[in-house]
Amino acid sequence: MLKRISFLIILIFSVNVSVFAETDLADINRISKHLQEKEKELKLKEEQLKKKEEELKALEEILDKKSKEIDEKLAKLQKLYDEIKKIESEDLDKLAKYYASANPKSAAKIISQMDLEKAVQLFKRMSPMAAGGILSQMGKIDPEKASKISEAMTPKKIDLGDVK
Repeated sequence: MLKRISFLIILIFSVNVSVFAETDLADINRISKHLQEKEKELKLKEEQLKKKEEELKALEEILDKKSKEIDEKLAKLQKLYDEIKKIESEDLDKLAKYYASANPKSAAKIISQMDLEKAVQLFKRMSPMAAGGILSQMGKIDPEKASKISEAMTPKKIDLGDVK
C-alpha cells in the first residue's frame, strides 16, 4: 500500500511537473519570440535614428556654411555702407564750405529748398559766423524753414522728472 501511495504521489508529481514544464516552456518560447520581435523593431528604429542624425548633421553643415556666407555678405555691406557714409560726410563738408564762402543771400535761397535734415547737417558743419549770416537771410526768405532748422539744431530738453 505504501508503494502504491508513493507511486501515485510520484505519478501525480511527474504529471504536474511536465504540465508546468510545458507551460513554462511555452511561456518562455512566447516571451523569447516577443523579445526577438522587439529587438528587430529597436534595430530598425536605431537605423532610422542614425539616418535622421546623418541628415541633421548634413543640414547643420549647410546651415553653418550659409550662416558664414551671410556674415561675410553683411560685413561687405557694412563696409560699403561705412564708405558711403564717409563719402556723404566728406561731400557735405565740401558743400558746407562752398555755402559758407558764398553770398549769404544766395546760399539762403538754395538751402531753403533743401531737405530739412540735409540743411541741418550743412549748418552744423559751418562756422557759427557763416551759418548765422545764411540763417539770417533765410529768415527773410522762408522764416518757417529757418525756424525749423534752428529748432532742429538746438539741444532737446531733458526731462529730469522728480530730480531735486
